[in-house]
Amino acid sequence: MTSNDGRQWSSKGLALEASLRAVAFGGGRWVAVGERGVFVSSTNLVTWDRGLAPFGGNLNAVCYGNGSFVAVGEHGVVLNSPTGRDWQPRQAPLTNGLTGICFQRADGLP
Repeated sequence: MTSNDGRQWSSKGLALEASLRAVAFGGGRWVAVGERGVFVSSTNLVTWDRGLAPFGGNLNAVCYGNGSFVAVGEHGVVLNSPTGRDWQPRQAPLTNGLTGICFQRADGLP
């Protein structure tokens, strides 16, 4: 769903084989991640690139910072991508599922 004013919304339905769980914006691109490693990305919220991350489990959260997207999910998986389309695995030092992630600048500014 998209809205220019937060009151009126329009649907941007995507025919996906899995549910999306989180969305982030950065570097001029929207990225959403979800079940079974599914992700979608768009620069205009109309046309979407679709793909599967190099991880078959669920991706639960995504954020953007320092010029890169980072997604986390089941079994401690951490993926990063400067484009939001090509993902590289980075294993966290744990095997528990990760359900959230955020970015904070080192200088503390938003």
